[in-house]
Amino acid sequence: MRAGERFCLHIELVDDAAVVRVSGELDVVTSPQLRDAVQPLLGTVAEVAFDFAELRFIDSSGLAALARLPGVGGPSRVVIRGSSPMVRRVLEISQLSSLVAVED
Repeated sequence: MRAGERFCLHIELVDDAAVVRVSGELDVVTSPQLRDAVQPLLGTVAEVAFDFAELRFIDSSGLAALARLPGVGGPSRVVIRGSSPMVRRVLEISQLSSLVAVED
């Protein structure tokens, strides 16, 4: 992520999976960008893996965008990896971790 950017999204296709690297802030302004970028992948790859290692902040809009992804478009597995302790705690409190796999 470059200086001054509050959100960055990079998608890499690896075999039959999509790795979605998200950095910055996932909020009411940026969550539509995530949804629009990821929805077309669902059902076309076996797994959509979010790399949240550089995600600094997530609000309820970001959580809602993620919650709507599993089951949309087909059988793709959705997984979140590399979350900071703060982001991981938000995923647990919101119970999103019961809908989407959350891994270290």
